[in-house]
Amino acid sequence: MPTTTRVQRRYDHRLRDLVQTTGDLDLAIRHGVPRSTARGWRTKMTTKVVSLDVLELDAIRLQHEVILLRRRIERLLSLLRLVVIALKVSGISFARVRLPEGTAKLRLLRAIERSRSHLPLRTVLRAIGLSYARYHDWIRVDRCGLDDRPSCPRNSPQQLTLNEVNIIRDMVTSGDYRHVSTGVLARLAQRLGKVFASPTTWYRLVRDHKWRRCRQRVHPSKHLNTLDTVTTVRKLVAFYIDQHNTQLPHSAFRGQTPDEMYFGTGSKIPKKLEASRIAARKSRMEANRAQTCQVCEEAVSIRS
Repeated sequence: MPTTTRVQRRYDHRLRDLVQTTGDLDLAIRHGVPRSTARGWRTKMTTKVVSLDVLELDAIRLQHEVILLRRRIERLLSLLRLVVIALKVSGISFARVRLPEGTAKLRLLRAIERSRSHLPLRTVLRAIGLSYARYHDWIRVDRCGLDDRPSCPRNSPQQLTLNEVNIIRDMVTSGDYRHVSTGVLARLAQRLGKVFASPTTWYRLVRDHKWRRCRQRVHPSKHLNTLDTVTTVRKLVAFYIDQHNTQLPHSAFRGQTPDEMYFGTGSKIPKKLEASRIAARKSRMEANRAQTCQVCEEAVSIRS
């Protein structure tokens, strides 16, 4: 069955303008325009017209505009070449540079977003040396802010609590333990039941937080004491031997001191330390799971 398609008629815009100006429908009807169409012409419609300001300029002003734009492009290209060469010579790349502050990351993300209107994302990231994984990790919606911080306590409950980190800081910076190395101090904290963390974790926290240990040492005591008499030397040596044998635990002895190992009085200490370590880990995980950040609270409210 053949189908008939209606052919849309086109009218001269001058006739439409004449009807809008005079309001006389007969001017359009006499030329075959339907009354309904002519009635619609009489209603003035505000049509938005998108144009450019340069269309109103004459040839001389356009040439002047082109010359100014060329000079501006040449300056920008010169600055861009200078920045690129400086980055290459200095070896600066975001692949090897950390941005711990969230404001710096946010400024970089905004600059990347503005440049995407002119350049592909792949080109922008390659130019600044930022990987895809790192870029998408920054723009994740479920991230607890852009500042560098440990993982969310609820997602990583095995991490140290704030109270444990403060205890480590107090012991590291205290002058009472200036004669104890950081590795031995980590084992001493376990014997004292304060913090159960490996020496590697202690070294990492000292490095990340830039904690300064007391520079005055009991041994060799050149900063704290004057070795002017034999009595002073004997006193300091006796102190170090007593601390080494009776107070400081050793990893080779599974947390026992040399005296406890020699006299056999610390056979229960390894099992006690292991039980305390398990209890501390359980308490740490419960404390971390009880904490919430802003993103976690929003997620809980949505689920509820």
